[in-house]
Amino acid sequence: MRNKNLKIIVTGVFLLALVVFMSGQVIAETTPEIDGVINAEEYRGFAESDIGMELYWDRDEENLYIGLTSPGEGWLAFGFEPTLRMRDASIIIAAFEDGEPELSIESHMGTAPTAHAETEEEYIGEYAGAITEEGTQMLEFVIPFSEDFIENVEEGDTYTIILAYHDSETSFSMRHTARTTIEIEF
Repeated sequence: MRNKNLKIIVTGVFLLALVVFMSGQVIAETTPEIDGVINAEEYRGFAESDIGMELYWDRDEENLYIGLTSPGEGWLAFGFEPTLRMRDASIIIAAFEDGEPELSIESHMGTAPTAHAETEEEYIGEYAGAITEEGTQMLEFVIPFSEDFIENVEEGDTYTIILAYHDSETSFSMRHTARTTIEIEF
């Protein structure tokens, strides 16, 4: 009887270890591929905004993964957790140079309700972008968690996100054509 109980315990521990190991493998396999092509299946979260931009998101222990689409031909931007309009938001702003898939991308911080400035340190990891035949801009990027930009994102918590774009201008100093704020849950 004792050997039978021991076998059951050992089998149970083995199965539990296998489940924990496999769950880590599933998480690793579902990390979005940062290639400039956004497939809905590669991100765990999605929101369509009232200004025509789409936001895709995912996270792991070390990074925030973002995918954006924009109907404009100018710059596009993502802001995380502003306190008042743009103030204190961690912002990523990018533009395709001359309508080509070559990207200019910067990290900014919201300095006032309607102003932002480039950060001294770069907070963007990997990034890629593309423009579809229909003219939709796609941008994917990784933000490594850091104390000074985006510290962490907790599963189940809700966050305020700013989305904005310009119809035609690629200069990051030009005021947006459209802007919106949305709430998302990780």
